[in-house]
Amino acid sequence: MAIVGTFLGLLSVTITVLLEPFGTADYRADWRLLRLSGYALCFILPCLLFHGIDRWCYRLQGKRWYLLNELISRSLLIVAISTANWLYNIRFINSIQPTFEYWLIYQIHFSLPTLPIFLPIAILLVWLLAIHFPERPPGASRIRRIRGQGREENLTLSEDDFVFAEAQQNYVSVHWLEGGSLRQVMLRLSLSELERQIPAAVRVHRSFLVNPAHVQSIRGNQRKRQLVLHHTSVVIPISATLDIGKLKHRIRTNTVNPVARNPGKA
Repeated sequence: MAIVGTFLGLLSVTITVLLEPFGTADYRADWRLLRLSGYALCFILPCLLFHGIDRWCYRLQGKRWYLLNELISRSLLIVAISTANWLYNIRFINSIQPTFEYWLIYQIHFSLPTLPIFLPIAILLVWLLAIHFPERPPGASRIRRIRGQGREENLTLSEDDFVFAEAQQNYVSVHWLEGGSLRQVMLRLSLSELERQIPAAVRVHRSFLVNPAHVQSIRGNQRKRQLVLHHTSVVIPISATLDIGKLKHRIRTNTVNPVARNPGKA
């Protein structure tokens, strides 16, 4: 989004300075070129703002993004860019008193005529960037290959599908989702080694490693807290020394939709 905004901003300034549309040729002021170059910020700043808003909405909706989100976000972005250009024009170019009537006139006589130029270029640029530089969505799952100490002890899974693991002497019992059902396998390795192989997981107890995305709730009191997870009836103890505030933050920022997986019980 920032790249698109920067490109459109530079394009806008280039057109304004070289072609001098909408009476720009008659514009005379100190630092004329610098003032006209400021229009680039009217594209860059709204794009950066909406990039942050889009990511926030994505997390708020359980890391989902719908077509309606895209249509609303892009429509509001166009209005934001147009309004930013209007504000820059009345504040730094023409020193005009802001009124709704002049805002409406600006949209009709300046913004709408330039939309057929900038919109296709923006769509083409987004398409090219998506092909050549695909962006990993915030919170998108990574594929992990867990390696045990045995030659044949390998398990490939998505970080989102990992639910929890329990240390059992020299082995670790790994629980993960596959096809909507909870699966389990014993691997010969330490819980610390598994923790290094699944960075998104949280060590909540000396014997338990959990995926915060699958935490349903925290129950108990300060002396004895427990985690209730989706997909399983196993209750996970929480170490008394664990920072519960940091754990809650990890849970809030790592959310998946448990209903969509139609899980089984273990």
